[in-house]
Amino acid sequence: MTCLILPYANTQMMNLFLKQVSQDFAEYFIVMQVDKAAWHRSKNLEIPENIRLLEQPSYSPEFMPVEHIWEDIRENYFYNRILKSTTRGIRV
Repeated sequence: MTCLILPYANTQMMNLFLKQVSQDFAEYFIVMQVDKAAWHRSKNLEIPENIRLLEQPSYSPEFMPVEHIWEDIRENYFYNRILKSTTRGIRV
């Protein structure tokens, strides 16, 4: 997995990211799912030969892996709990 900490979310930074991913995984053909952010669809985007961008449909949070984090937290950590009081903490 490639991760870059970049100062902005714009076309220039997306180009840096795509270039890095392309180099790190040069032996693979990569299909990368992206949302419809302006920097994912810019006419100035430089998409390397071994990468294809697949735009996800509008209003489709089920395709975003980060959305499943909240599902996991809700089901495994914030399920129904019994509280002794609102100030004393949690009784499990």
